[in-house]
Amino acid sequence: MVECLIDRLGQYSFLEDSSKTLKADGKHIWADIQKASTLLKIQNDEIAALKSELEQTKYQSAIYRDEHQRMEEVAISNVDTAEEIYYAREKLRAAHEELELQKEYLHLLSITDPLTGTFNRRYINEELNKEISRETGSLSFLMMDIDHFKTVNDSYGHDAGDLALKSFTKLCEDTVTVEHSLGRLGGEEFAILLPGCGVIEAAVIGENIRKKTQDLVVDDGKNHFSFTISIGVSELLEGDISGSSVSIRADKALYRAKNTGRNQVIICDEIATR
Repeated sequence: MVECLIDRLGQYSFLEDSSKTLKADGKHIWADIQKASTLLKIQNDEIAALKSELEQTKYQSAIYRDEHQRMEEVAISNVDTAEEIYYAREKLRAAHEELELQKEYLHLLSITDPLTGTFNRRYINEELNKEISRETGSLSFLMMDIDHFKTVNDSYGHDAGDLALKSFTKLCEDTVTVEHSLGRLGGEEFAILLPGCGVIEAAVIGENIRKKTQDLVVDDGKNHFSFTISIGVSELLEGDISGSSVSIRADKALYRAKNTGRNQVIICDEIATR
């Protein structure tokens, strides 16, 4: 448009020089306009690219923010879960320990005589068989019975009889060592398992218990009374495969002790006659 205007002005002679000047200047102006237009377009493209990049950045920021928030929530949840797992494990451990204690307690009850607190028949029989299976050497067995215990109960009452049983138990516990096992078989009958003891040594221990028993005086707060004990002694013999063989021989020796005067220690015939 500018070029057409300059050409038309050039038709007039008095404007010929001026038209030449304008024409030259117009070309420069047009070049400048084209350059400015190109720069403006480039600038617009850059602005558009920046806007797009800004939008993308905003989008990525939103994604990052959401992801960060989600990770925080997961982390908090994991902390809560970890604490729950920890406390659950602690409760489980405590419950397991309590269960083990209960099992121990129940086992102890199953092998303990409730009146005297010493071992019971079940424990003595189990330990006797265990000792035989170990084959560790000498093993002796004392079977003991309080003489005329029914008379004690009839004369002084069952509470006095219970006190007599407890007093005898303590006397035996103070006499034997920790390697020996004392047990109440039932009623007024007791037994002592003596690992590592030969029959002679076992008879000496039995005699020591017998003497201490006859010197014992029981005081129940109302009466003073004494009692004696009969003891049968046996030991493990070659060919014995179970505890019953040993205990049967001791029981026979006890029977002889009671039938031949009581208050004495008798070694079983199978050993005494060797």
